[in-house]
Amino acid sequence: MTDGLYFLEEQDVGEDSIYYTINTAKSENSKLIKSWTSLSLSEFLQPKPSNPLDEKQLFKFIKINEKVSRVKQIMSNCIIVHAASGKVLDVPFASNKDDEKVVLWPKSRRLHQRWNLKKQEEGNKYEIRNAASDKYLAIASEARTGNSKVIQFRRTGLPNECWLLENVGNGLFIIRSSHEESLVLGLYNGCADSGNSVAVVNQDCFWRIDGYYQR
Repeated sequence: MTDGLYFLEEQDVGEDSIYYTINTAKSENSKLIKSWTSLSLSEFLQPKPSNPLDEKQLFKFIKINEKVSRVKQIMSNCIIVHAASGKVLDVPFASNKDDEKVVLWPKSRRLHQRWNLKKQEEGNKYEIRNAASDKYLAIASEARTGNSKVIQFRRTGLPNECWLLENVGNGLFIIRSSHEESLVLGLYNGCADSGNSVAVVNQDCFWRIDGYYQR
């Protein structure tokens, strides 16, 4: 193996972000070829069999001297955490299907638990897109009643895919529907069990958005 020499291989994990595996290299007949190991993030960086689905093997290169790059990076791949339970918004089995329910699940940091927040030109409105499926957080059937389930769906540009972020202090947010502002993101029947559906509800529910930076 050639010490200190690596290949970067781009991995497609979301339209707004570019991630790479850092693959080790070796010399053969005076030519460098890529080996089947990648650096993996643990307590120390160490080579492991290459697996682009392993989040610990994905790295992003950030221009830290450009404010725009910093803001964009922090707005991407956020984890949305239910403040009371510590569980997070999750798309079951990393499904990419329209109408797939969004559930509460223990944090694993996989891409199907990560969300990209894109601010709209009007007010404090955001589209919230899943990093694995590229589908958007939406109220099912454009419902306007409490306890209506929340799903992922392809982008339609309709208000049921648009959300208002209300910063209530101490790192907490209320995520309010732009479609029906009396409704906020919460839990179906108020249940925080793992696998329970996320819904829009009539009472305040608090979330942390890990990785979010409000401009």
